[in-house]
Amino acid sequence: MLRPLQPKLLFVVLLSIAIAAALNAPASAASPSTTATSDLIPGPPLGPWFVDTEYTGPMTMSAFYGSPTASAPGFSDAYRKAWYEPEVALEDRVAHYNSVVWAAYALSSFKVGAQRGNTPTATSVRSISGFGPGAFEVTYPAGTDGYQWDEIYFAVGDYVAWVSLGATGALARGVLLDQSSRQFASLPAATAELHSIRTGILATVVGVALVTFVLVAGILLIVVLSLRRPATVGVDHRALETYSSTVQQSASPQFSPDGKWWWDGQQWVSAISSDGLRSWNGAAWVPVRKMFMVDYATHSIFAAGFGVFCGLLWPYGFWCGYLAYKELPHRRTQAIVGMVLNAIGYVWLVLVIIYRYRWA
Repeated sequence: MLRPLQPKLLFVVLLSIAIAAALNAPASAASPSTTATSDLIPGPPLGPWFVDTEYTGPMTMSAFYGSPTASAPGFSDAYRKAWYEPEVALEDRVAHYNSVVWAAYALSSFKVGAQRGNTPTATSVRSISGFGPGAFEVTYPAGTDGYQWDEIYFAVGDYVAWVSLGATGALARGVLLDQSSRQFASLPAATAELHSIRTGILATVVGVALVTFVLVAGILLIVVLSLRRPATVGVDHRALETYSSTVQQSASPQFSPDGKWWWDGQQWVSAISSDGLRSWNGAAWVPVRKMFMVDYATHSIFAAGFGVFCGLLWPYGFWCGYLAYKELPHRRTQAIVGMVLNAIGYVWLVLVIIYRYRWA
C-alpha cells in the first residue's frame, strides 16, 4: 500500500498558513462533535467494494505520519478504512488534533513534504478547490506492485483527511472525488474555537488601534504645546475699530493665539472686519462662519473623540480638519491633530467592518 508522506516542520511559515486556514474555515458548520473518529469516515462509493481488514482500524501517530520518529503537535488519534476491488484500492484516513491550528499546520506540512520529494517521489502536487483552504492533490507513479496513486488531502476544523485511490490500470478520479466529497461533508468544524480565534484577533486589532491612537494623540499634544505662543500679546486695542482692505499681506502671516489679530510686519492688525462679517485668513477676506463649538478645528477635535461612540463622525471630523487647515491658518496645528486622529479612527472603523463582513 501507499507509504505516507513525512512532514517537514517549518514552524513560522506553516503556523501562519495554519492560522489563515483557520480563519477561512466555514463558520456556519456545526460545533465540534464528540463522535469517534472512526464514525466520521463514510462508507465507499457504490460498487462491489470489499473491506480490506489489514488496512482498516486505528492508527498511531507514527503510522499516520509514516515515521517511527514523527513528532506531530496536537495529534490526538487517527483512524483508517480501506476497501478494494480487483486491481483497485481505496483508503480513507482521518486524524484528529486538539486544535484547528495544529490540524491546518499538519495539512501544510504534508503538502511541503510532497513538494520536497519525499519517497515515493510525487508526479504532481497541486492545490484543489472545493475542499476548503489548503487542500491539495498528489499523484504518484506506479510502484513495484504496479499500483499508481491519486490522493486528496484537506482539513476541516480540527480534523485532517487523506483519501487515496490506487489502481494498476487507469485511475477513476471520479471515485476519488466522490469519496473525498462525502468525507469532507462528514467532518465537523470547530466553530467555538474558530470564534475564539477571531475574537482574539479582533481584540488585538482594537488594542493596537487604541494604543496607536493614544501614542499619536500624546505626540501631537506635545507638539502643540511646544508650538504655542504666549497668550498675552502686546496689541493696541484701539485697532479693534480699524479696518483696512489695503493692508500688505506678509509672506507667512503670523496670527495671535485667538486668531483675531495678525502681524503685518510692523504692527498687530485686526483680522476681523469692523462689522464682524469678514475675517482675514492670510490670503483674502472671507465671510465669518459662526458655528456651534467655535470653528472647524474644534469640530474636528470633538469628532475624533466622540467618534468612538459613532464612527460616522470620523470622516466628518477629518473634513472639518481639512477646512480648518485651509481657512484658519492660526488653527493649523489643531487642524492637523484633528485630521490625524480622525484618520486613525476611520481606518480602524474600516478594518473592523472588513473583519466582520469577511469572517464574522
